[in-house]
Amino acid sequence: MATEHPRIEGDQAGRFALARLGAQVPVRDDVQLRQLMAQRSELNTEIDALRLRRDAMTPDDYQSELLQKMLSLAMLEDEIEQREGDLAQ
Repeated sequence: MATEHPRIEGDQAGRFALARLGAQVPVRDDVQLRQLMAQRSELNTEIDALRLRRDAMTPDDYQSELLQKMLSLAMLEDEIEQREGDLAQ
């Protein structure tokens, strides 16, 4: 039996962050890492904009574009994690 029923509400209900467990990577002043993080932020903004346009698109077009952006985001996250790992050494 569930003891609580969490809900995500508000203006940015479709966007939330998860906590990472494990060692924290020290923040470094790295141009490449900052560029990657800026790209990630831009891609997240594009995904948010796409979600707002969903009703004006066909389901197939929406799914196709969302899939492309999510795959790009996953590859970018891998690059960021790799760079953070390189900097931690």
